[in-house]
Amino acid sequence: MRALGWALLALLLAVGRSAAQECDRVYVSREDQDEPAPFEAPTLHNPLGHSRQCLLKFIAQPHQRVKISFRLMRLRGTYPDCQHEYLDVFSELRRPDEDLLETPFGGRFCGMIAPRARISLYNSLVLGFYTDQAETDGELFYGTYQFINASKYELGTPIPGSPCSFEINHSNQKRKGLLVSPTYPGVYPKGLNCEYRFVGKPGQRIRLEFRDFDLFMGGHHCPFDFVRIYDGANQSAPLIGTFCRPERNLVKYSTGHQLLMTFVTIQRTPNPEKRGFSGIYEFSESFVNLDFITGQHIRGTECDQRILSKRESSGMVYSPNYPFPYLQNIVCKYFIYGMKDSQNLERVLLMFDMFDVPGEALQTGTTIAEYDSDTDKGCDGGYVRIYLRGQYTSSPLVFPRCDGGYVRIYLRGVTAATCASTCAVRTRAHPLVFLRCDGGYVRIYLRGQEVKEAFDKFDRELCGRQVPESVRSNGARLTLVFSSGATQGSGFKANFKFETEYQSDHLYLPTECQSDHLYLPSEYLIPGTAAPDGSCRFTYNSAAGKRGDFNSPRHPANYPSATACEYTFETQRNEQVRLVFDNFKVRAENINGSAYG
Repeated sequence: MRALGWALLALLLAVGRSAAQECDRVYVSREDQDEPAPFEAPTLHNPLGHSRQCLLKFIAQPHQRVKISFRLMRLRGTYPDCQHEYLDVFSELRRPDEDLLETPFGGRFCGMIAPRARISLYNSLVLGFYTDQAETDGELFYGTYQFINASKYELGTPIPGSPCSFEINHSNQKRKGLLVSPTYPGVYPKGLNCEYRFVGKPGQRIRLEFRDFDLFMGGHHCPFDFVRIYDGANQSAPLIGTFCRPERNLVKYSTGHQLLMTFVTIQRTPNPEKRGFSGIYEFSESFVNLDFITGQHIRGTECDQRILSKRESSGMVYSPNYPFPYLQNIVCKYFIYGMKDSQNLERVLLMFDMFDVPGEALQTGTTIAEYDSDTDKGCDGGYVRIYLRGQYTSSPLVFPRCDGGYVRIYLRGVTAATCASTCAVRTRAHPLVFLRCDGGYVRIYLRGQEVKEAFDKFDRELCGRQVPESVRSNGARLTLVFSSGATQGSGFKANFKFETEYQSDHLYLPTECQSDHLYLPSEYLIPGTAAPDGSCRFTYNSAAGKRGDFNSPRHPANYPSATACEYTFETQRNEQVRLVFDNFKVRAENINGSAYG
């Protein structure tokens, strides 16, 4: 009886092996095969409902990899349990005959949602199909497989100890190359630690451009999978940044001729099925030389810089390569920031000494302002509308000043005009030539637009060869964006100064003359006529307006310490002045009560 039992067990094991071998499939690469071919679930007849497991093996040539794309999946199991039917993926086998229990597990799938595309890390890939159905057919899942060239993943000289680490050296024959994650565009594996060491020649810089960037984010601080870029040869070099958010056209530059990039993915049970990254790298001596930077270079950018105030300090900014012609097709940003806290509030004064950024001539003329005495726009029957960008339909700014039946305009760089019925405001040089800055330009941002990356909302756009007028920021921030385009010129040279002053740049308007068209930024200082010496003394003349506003320095922010301001109200004969304080909050220490009540 014992002999009969052993014989029966051997028979059952043989039948089991035979059944498993019946449903196993092996797909081997042929030299003439480079197009996708179909695969599908095995057809099984299993009337007793025994559990069955079938292996689909895909074996490429040593210089190839396997790409699997699923078209449909209809398995009975429910994720994450997947009890009755499921499909296991193994895409990191070093050898076709490697034990699946010893190879990294690529994920288990069931239900109606098919896995994303997979590309093997080496030259083999296995799908393990489990079912306890009585009958199965090819409609449970199907897709295509393809044997692809592995050379796109061989980025340089392999670094021992990692399947995805390379040293990428400059060569005269290859200055540019493809940069992809180890299994892009397939789902990247878990537990990777890849290094990409870029080594150029002295005098070169390195540019990385990511055109697709798809990592498991997990949070803004990138706690799980991430790419890190270092501005040097190793991880002791300054960090350019850590990246894991979805990005399009992420571009980073080295400062010198070496750069290190790492790609790290953690070991975890759930698989987020992300593609990784794809982009290009480039070695070049033609990227912007950073010698022109007078502030702090912003790491990772080609030529951006940040200049911070040292309390009423000053300095110079230059275009790249100044005083020689700048390069074509470069964009450099200048972030010039004054102090802003409870005791400090600076603005930025920018004065150009030299300017040569060629633009395209658009039109000539003399009139940049128009006056209409028949239309009520806020000044009792008339208005003046001033166009600062050379186009009558672009951003009209109205600066009315009502003085007893006529209009007076004060604008820096423009003569005053007094009108009875019609008028024109002319520049100092005639005729006026408008330039369309389709090539190179300098854009100026006076209101902190860069904080929200609103670079389309610039306050000035400059080009040509005429030295522009000076500009002041409306707050503590001023930003320049220089774009050379396809043009070439000598560039620009400008002085900047951080200044603490109390006068508002905006016109003092009587309240009855204010118009819906008037643009007044919210961050104003003190309206009024400032003292010529720049001290905190302001004059309000009755002839200019019967009513108006005044305030302490920097209101509604804190006024600075050790400050004395004087406000003078000049009346006409037989007039008196009435002051109404809407808000009053002054520190009371060491104040003489008899003098101040």
